[in-house]
Amino acid sequence: MPKIIQSNRIEVPLFSDDQGFEVINAYQDGLFIFRRLLLNGAEVLDLIKLDSTCEQRWRGQLPVTRKFILMGKKVEKNLLYLLFRFQDFSKNDFELFVVDQANGKYSKYIIKNFIPFSPNDFQVTEKSSVDWRLF
Repeated sequence: MPKIIQSNRIEVPLFSDDQGFEVINAYQDGLFIFRRLLLNGAEVLDLIKLDSTCEQRWRGQLPVTRKFILMGKKVEKNLLYLLFRFQDFSKNDFELFVVDQANGKYSKYIIKNFIPFSPNDFQVTEKSSVDWRLF
């Protein structure tokens, strides 16, 4: 007799003017879903952590600086890294959020930069938080 596998699912209501969610794979630890929202006049990143059975572990909002766009996302050693840069090159600094997968606590770092560029990728290493890849 075939084995019946029950699958969980998550449903998040969206309104007609809402942006859809994007997904970040957290591998054996599940996944993150996120979208940008405007709440009380402030931009936030609505972030939901799901475990590998699609059960919601936590949900929170990260305060995102206006006109900063998400350039990269990485999951390394139980941490989620989100790298933002300004939409044009009138500001060269980057913002890096480091989010703990277990509880959603985060730190925000400003990365001072004097050279205008848009990285295609970044890596997190033990000796530095960000290694750039330009191509």
